[in-house]
Amino acid sequence: MAEESGDKPVDEFDGQVLKVRNLLIEFLNKVADYQDARKQYDFGMSRLKALTAFKEDKEYTMTELSRNAYMSMPTMTDMVDSLVEEGIAERRRDEQDRRVVKVTLTEKGKKMRKVFMERRRKEVEDIFGRLSLSDRKELLDAMERACTILKKIHAS
Repeated sequence: MAEESGDKPVDEFDGQVLKVRNLLIEFLNKVADYQDARKQYDFGMSRLKALTAFKEDKEYTMTELSRNAYMSMPTMTDMVDSLVEEGIAERRRDEQDRRVVKVTLTEKGKKMRKVFMERRRKEVEDIFGRLSLSDRKELLDAMERACTILKKIHAS
């Protein structure tokens, strides 16, 4: 990859990408650190990720769940199998098209998801509550710009 005039050297860019990655990992680990809730339910991170793929109280296809969780279909299927075995989720055939399988959370699953999501919201509030309103706005704007640029890179 050739450097264009006025651009930062590739090594410097690579270093910044690593810094951002490490900060995001640290941040996400803090936000996703549901230790209290995980201990209460004896729940692993992979099943937690599957649980959070349910965005609303509705039925989902496996394709929708795998897209929500940014996972491959086989991985999501394994995780849903685990949730079904534990009575956290249930599958049923679509009445209009019997080939389609829908997945929904049971009452137990809804309760668990609520506990995890409340904990995550509190962590996010604690973290971003330390920032001034202008810093929060600046960070959100920067994240939005970064997402736009990264989508362009991903699409090419």
